[in-house]
Amino acid sequence: MAGGDAAFEKGLPANLEAERGILGTCQGGDTEDLEYVMSHIRETDFSIEKHRRIFLTCRGLHEAGKPVDRVMLITALRDKNHLESVDGMAYLLDLDAIPKNRGMLENYCRVLRVNAIRRMAILEAEKLQGLAFSGGDTDEIISTLQRASESLSGQKLESGSGMLRVDEI
Repeated sequence: MAGGDAAFEKGLPANLEAERGILGTCQGGDTEDLEYVMSHIRETDFSIEKHRRIFLTCRGLHEAGKPVDRVMLITALRDKNHLESVDGMAYLLDLDAIPKNRGMLENYCRVLRVNAIRRMAILEAEKLQGLAFSGGDTDEIISTLQRASESLSGQKLESGSGMLRVDEI
């Protein structure tokens, strides 16, 4: 999601505690939990920039085959000169203190995805509203609506034994 933390500041759907819980799990060193997060969460699911940056750094470590733990995360962020932009070592240590269990992780991931989809829908609706109110070309309005619909219908949520389409929830 473009726009840094503007979406969060606008009051769009977000749950910072769920985001923090997921990031704390990522740096917890449990490979199975990390795999779960990496397969269910996208960078754009996070509502604020520092959380996206931490997540991308965890993903980069993971994809490079390096361990993802507090020490490696701090080192990677420091090497990229991003440590201060995520509120420093103290913030990462606070994330690590969040209790971790698989059931909560799955719930946090679902909350994050639901909020991301809702933010996306709201932002797309604002775009359409702007076009319509500004007297935009009807072909452009319809084309924008179709692209938004396709984008949203491609979003998936895990529920129980399978994935649900947004229009099914």
